Amino acid sequence: ADYENPLSRDEGKTDEQIDEELKAATAKSQAEVLTMIGDLPHAEVTPDDTDLFVCKLNPVTTSEDLETVFSQFGEIVSCEVVKDWKS
Repeated sequence: ADYENPLSRDEGKTDEQIDEELKAATAKSQAEVLTMIGDLPHAEVTPDDTDLFVCKLNPVTTSEDLETVFSQFGEIVSCEVVKDWKS
């Protein structure tokens, strides 16, 4: 069989372009897996442009703390700290 060398698709591209394509393909693959196991309704689901996810917060951080910090950048519509009680 005559198969195309997958590396030949990268010829003429910068390292940054190749890296971005790999990141996009990885993200799509991960979203499809999450869809299969029922964690996402479909692979193309995205959060609203106004949503912000912040991780690795100090365990004592409150919603009010985040509102205080982020209000300097604009209006806060809502703020909720969701804690993983397992960790």
